[in-house]
Amino acid sequence: MTPMILLPADEDALEPYCTQCGAKAGVFLARGGDWRHYAGDPERRTAKPFDADHAPVIGWRLATDGPRS
Repeated sequence: MTPMILLPADEDALEPYCTQCGAKAGVFLARGGDWRHYAGDPERRTAKPFDADHAPVIGWRLATDGPRS
């Protein structure tokens, strides 16, 4: 499956995160359409969802990994 690209991967790109705990957040289609906390890097295929003690509260921030080359 080809990943969906929602925003350009540059220094102005935004990423979703949980405003309650600060963890990265994403939708893992293989696990349904709900937002989930995750650790790792989707670009390097190391992203792994994890269970937190709360549902993600989604906000957007500047991407922490910076520009991709």
